[in-house]
Parts: sequence; structure tokens; C-alpha cells
Amino acid sequence: MLSKEEFLRLQKLAAISLDDNETDKLWKQLGGIVDFLGKLKDVSSDIKEKNISNHNLKPISGIDNYQDYKSLFDNSKHDKIDNSIVVGFAV
Repeated sequence: MLSKEEFLRLQKLAAISLDDNETDKLWKQLGGIVDFLGKLKDVSSDIKEKNISNHNLKPISGIDNYQDYKSLFDNSKHDKIDNSIVVGFAV
């Protein structure tokens, strides 16, 4: 289960502002999704177990080379220090 503290950290990282009711509702919904995804690792499949290579899945063909870093940096809603974006919590 996704803890409330983990959810609040994700909410801050995503720069999402929610009231208390919305926070509780989304936390429960996201927790259910995370639990479901955790169960998928236990699902058996022919592809996984038999290492079948003749399937219709397409491989990831690499990382997109995104060049406009300044635009990403300038549009970040997080705090910035020099050329870094602050996304963590001070403990």
C-alpha cells in the first residue's frame, strides 16, 4: 500500500495542489492502482516463462534525444537553485 507520506511526496513532486478531500480520494485510488501493479509481477505468462521471442511486442528503440533543456528548466514549477531543480524534502 502506498503510505500517506509517500503520496504527499509524490503530490509535491508533481506540483499538484489538492484540498484534504481530494488528497484522501486520490491517495486511496492511487494506492489501489499501485497494489494492482504489484500483483502483476506474480502473473505467469508464456512469454516470460518460456522466453518466447516470436511475439508482437515491440522493443524500446532507445531514448529520445530531447535538446530543449532550457525550456524544461524554465517551465518547472519546482524551486530552482543555480542550474538544479529542487524536488526533495528537507527532513
